[in-house]
Amino acid sequence: MWSKLLAVLALITATSAAVYYIWFDSTPSPFVTQASSTSPPLRVGNRVYLLTTQSKLTPDFGDSPSNILKDMERFLDLWAFDTDNAKPVYRQRLRTISGGNVLGYSFLGAHNQTLWLLLASELHAINRESGVVSGNAEKIGSLNPTLRSLIPTEQRYFEVNPEGLTIQAADARTWYLHPDTLIASKTPPVIESKGVPTPYVDPQSMDAFYKRGVNIGKRWLGLLTHKESVDLNGMSSRYSQTLGAPTRRSLYAADITNERIGNFKPITEDFLAPGLLAEHRPTGGGAVILRRNPDSVFILHRDRLGQDGKLFLARVASPEGKILWNTALNLSILQTIMPDDQSLLLFGRRYPTKAPNVDQSGDPYQAAHEILIALDWATGTLKSFDFSDIEHHPAATLNPLL
Repeated sequence: MWSKLLAVLALITATSAAVYYIWFDSTPSPFVTQASSTSPPLRVGNRVYLLTTQSKLTPDFGDSPSNILKDMERFLDLWAFDTDNAKPVYRQRLRTISGGNVLGYSFLGAHNQTLWLLLASELHAINRESGVVSGNAEKIGSLNPTLRSLIPTEQRYFEVNPEGLTIQAADARTWYLHPDTLIASKTPPVIESKGVPTPYVDPQSMDAFYKRGVNIGKRWLGLLTHKESVDLNGMSSRYSQTLGAPTRRSLYAADITNERIGNFKPITEDFLAPGLLAEHRPTGGGAVILRRNPDSVFILHRDRLGQDGKLFLARVASPEGKILWNTALNLSILQTIMPDDQSLLLFGRRYPTKAPNVDQSGDPYQAAHEILIALDWATGTLKSFDFSDIEHHPAATLNPLL
């Protein structure tokens, strides 16, 4: 046996990997990796929900250094967070998976008090207040004989829209499921609350969250270099929203006359690699986020280029260009946003300052960890939850499935 050997274990999960250094004597000890999401987070009212996995690994070097893992288990957990402070409300352990396959685990959406999920490609209903499983495909089939053996297992056959969950069954018929009774019908259930789909996710590029400009009545606000302000003068106000290569740009105001923009005036100092924060819309493109009291836009920008750069978000009042706040997000990559009237939730990844070459490729994405952020619109103050800080995470409550 090797004694006190420094072992480097490269752990690649569905979305991330990490490097761990383990000292051990004659008996190796199991250890648990950081939590990693399997699906986009889902915001419903004052809660945001997340599905994560963690791996429990036992090193085993035996007589060969190539055989470095003896056992592996994956834990599938459902988290609920308070949207005001990004603190966990509960953490329910849904499954312990031997061997580590986590394909087919994702949110479909929510309706009323129910979270709709696929767990190992099987439809499940979970009470979102308690995290307790209230139904699975077997129960739904027993309640709905016409659906028995016809409930699909692929995500593309499910959709959550404002009317709730729809299922395209294996016989190509479409059904709506009532979120409380789990009874299927050919028409939407009569419920005041609306269905909530999962938000759009941009895993790496962030293009969906950046826009150059926005028309506000007869005024245009947008991000330009001085040269771009000259080149744009007199062009259509429908000018492409694509920002192109990252550079330093200022927020400009302009007049719209007969659908042409002109009379450009810079109203802020320049920002590095900025874009107007936008919310992706399924109908196409993105809608720049505007807020009232005072009228404002939000500028997403960076402190430096490259993988060491971190994101900032600034609220800028229009038309005077006053910066009301400018907050460091502590994110390298923004993957999804979930706004409502009170706050903005952001979810993304942070690269370590010096990323280890976990798979000898030097890809820093493999060493990144996930962060959930709750940001107050009015003040720019934020609360965050770091999924790599497993030492301070709450213990999971065992939640046996039906």
